[in-house]
Amino acid sequence: MPHADLAILVPSRGRPENLARLIDAVHKTARGRTHVIAGVDPDDPRLDDYEVALKGHALLPGDRIIVGAARCNLVQWTNHLAAKYLGQYRFFASLGDDMVPRTPGWDVKLMGAIDEDFSGTGIAYPWDDVRDDIPEAYVVSANLVEALGWMMMPKLKHWWNDNVWADLGHGAGCIRQLRGVVVQHLNAGMGRAAVDQTAIEAGKGIPEDQAAYNAWFKDGRAADVQTVLNTRLAAVAKATRAYGVTSGTSR
Repeated sequence: MPHADLAILVPSRGRPENLARLIDAVHKTARGRTHVIAGVDPDDPRLDDYEVALKGHALLPGDRIIVGAARCNLVQWTNHLAAKYLGQYRFFASLGDDMVPRTPGWDVKLMGAIDEDFSGTGIAYPWDDVRDDIPEAYVVSANLVEALGWMMMPKLKHWWNDNVWADLGHGAGCIRQLRGVVVQHLNAGMGRAAVDQTAIEAGKGIPEDQAAYNAWFKDGRAADVQTVLNTRLAAVAKATRAYGVTSGTSR
């Protein structure tokens, strides 16, 4: 059984100050059993700076900074961390190191939306001060990650994973945005941060990721939507059976 609520998975490269800012914001605003799990590349040019930047930003029990064995892109890191901690959390969140939670209790509000609206199996996302149509930051139930075998579609490297979850959530009827919950996205693309080497390298992959997303949309989306829908139905059936047993034995 999961022993905690939410694992925030945060690949970070070349941005130790951003990670420290995110960790501080999570500690100030989270209200659940929520942990930050960050992944850092072993060849990160600022690897030593992460230790320096995080001094004075004490990690709480459950928080982790993991240095990988080899360099990974955003999708590889996220899927690696999700697989490593699957079974230990009810929910996973994808937040970039350029994001900052602002709303007190944002974590329990998003998890609560999934519990209340979709019987614990679905996706919820906040207002990120950028766009509403796709979840650039999101919380997803861990059973969907387990059923799909990934948290980010593996043929992607960085981009369009939010489009994938929008397609899956709308296709299976289990996605909700909480417009009053704010996790701000301070990204370079909107002029809210300096364009650094991490952003430049990620940008080079846009055409390849767009092609991968288009191919998935054509040939893989329907099957993955069905997987999400089947997982939802199985979770509801399990909950119904459990309720029936409980109510039967309490008479």
